[in-house]
Amino acid sequence: MNYSYSTFDFIPCDMTRKCMQNGCWALDQTNMWDWLRAYEVDPTKGFMFSTNPEIYMIGNMMENLDAPISMSHSGASFALTMRDLSYIAKNGFEAYNKLFIINHEEENNELFITNHEEENNELFITNHEEENNEQFITNHEEENNIL
Repeated sequence: MNYSYSTFDFIPCDMTRKCMQNGCWALDQTNMWDWLRAYEVDPTKGFMFSTNPEIYMIGNMMENLDAPISMSHSGASFALTMRDLSYIAKNGFEAYNKLFIINHEEENNELFITNHEEENNELFITNHEEENNEQFITNHEEENNIL
């Protein structure tokens, strides 16, 4: 496998896109795609706390200052990038592309639905407050007229 590090245009987040481009470059340079495809992540350590020498080699290459897209990863960004790269190694780039777009669309739909529900709740509360105020004013006027 050899992926151009410019094939992540579908990722809207600049930092995520750069992490993935950098990771692909590192795997190309270390020739570790086949190794990553077969690698089973230790569920107690993940990528972040792995002591595997191949993981260290990939991580060091990602932080290589000569990389076309140089990155300084936190443990979390390294682990997330490696999870995504592992998915690509095991399932292919097209599957990753589709999965990313589907998840991103669902995320946007959830945000839209959440925002829409919040708008509707605010409208409901506002309308309910107006109804109660009108009813209070009406009741108060009727009481005053009776007295």
